[in-house]
Amino acid sequence: MVLEATSGGLDRLTAQMERRMQIVELLDCYGPLLKEKQRDLLDLYHNQDLSLAELAQEQDVSRQAVHEAIKRGEIALYDFEARLGFLRRMRSWQELTEELRDWPLEEGELRSLRSMWLKRAETLL
Repeated sequence: MVLEATSGGLDRLTAQMERRMQIVELLDCYGPLLKEKQRDLLDLYHNQDLSLAELAQEQDVSRQAVHEAIKRGEIALYDFEARLGFLRRMRSWQELTEELRDWPLEEGELRSLRSMWLKRAETLL
């Protein structure tokens, strides 16, 4: 893929990279819920960076069959997140934990409250 010199080309590339990273996170979170073959295809495509042609040759199927299987797997991952929301909740807890770490430590009461919330937030991650 040749990178276009326009900001539209950079925006499109950035959006593709963000989507790919999101799918990798979803695969880490919900991969065990997929069928083994589908999970393996998604892993090889997104994490190991194999092309559709390489996967098709390895699986002895058409490029189109691999593409459709990957798309179905991605849709399933997004569906799991929409229904279960684990990744969204994990991100919320991570943000809360970061905010709590940044609280000032001037007062003893605030320090103990901060410590209590940090321990609780970290156990939920």
